[in-house]
Amino acid sequence: ILHRDISDNNILVIKQDGIARGLLIDFDCAIDMSIERTEPPRPEMTGTLPFMSINNLSESNVKRTVLDDYESMLYLVCWSATLGIGSSQHHREGKDLEKLPIAEWRKLPIGAIVRAKRDHFGTENSLNTKIAAYFSSAKGSNGANGDPDKNMLTRFVTVLRRMLFDNRGDGVGPEYRGTRKIEVPRVQSSWSVTEDAILSLLENRGALSSACDKPVVINPFEKRVEKCNVIARDLLALITTYWKFAMKRQSNPKPASQGQVETAADDAKGKGDDDGDDDDEDDD
Repeated sequence: ILHRDISDNNILVIKQDGIARGLLIDFDCAIDMSIERTEPPRPEMTGTLPFMSINNLSESNVKRTVLDDYESMLYLVCWSATLGIGSSQHHREGKDLEKLPIAEWRKLPIGAIVRAKRDHFGTENSLNTKIAAYFSSAKGSNGANGDPDKNMLTRFVTVLRRMLFDNRGDGVGPEYRGTRKIEVPRVQSSWSVTEDAILSLLENRGALSSACDKPVVINPFEKRVEKCNVIARDLLALITTYWKFAMKRQSNPKPASQGQVETAADDAKGKGDDDGDDDDEDDD
């Protein structure tokens, strides 16, 4: 099932047997992917602006997959963490977001939202400095260093972004990574796409040789559809790890220690991610 509208309006928190659990509602836009169709459904823009995937916002012809729902979840976690989650945290009002970079996710035109998300999630450095740096801290804490819960959320979205946009799972090469299209030089009538060539292009984006003919444009969102099952498997393992950690925390409401945060993060990274180094510089 593709939900296609994961947002703050469609997530409820309910208590069952004394345990708080999330409940996903409103399946009006959902699609049952198990139903065979004579032709694939035409991609259409659905969802709530701040939480829509880049692929969805771009109205591209790339097939929608569960990766779009996971991407929406990434944005929802960042949005909620910025506003403040739980009674122990400082809470911001929607108007308080206006001066923060995350406010760009709800400002038209749509093209501006696409550019903002490509920028904010292009590298781990961008995510940490432009989004996670503004996550709400617990009352009385001394910034991020004094708030392990904020640190846990930061680690979660960092690894979630890495698995979604920079996955290094089985057979997932560099052409499947990133938030922007890349151009691969095509020399005369023959060309080949190698990992070294693409990594070089990612480091020197746009620097095409004068000897090249028309470049081949690679859309990482389109390529990731080919590896959807591999990437989705890793994402599910990550989320399951953090969910189990959160369930244990409910029986012990004492704030998480830094060691617990790092252990949960390391366990999650071990579920299909080799913790490859990301570029620290933003994309052009």
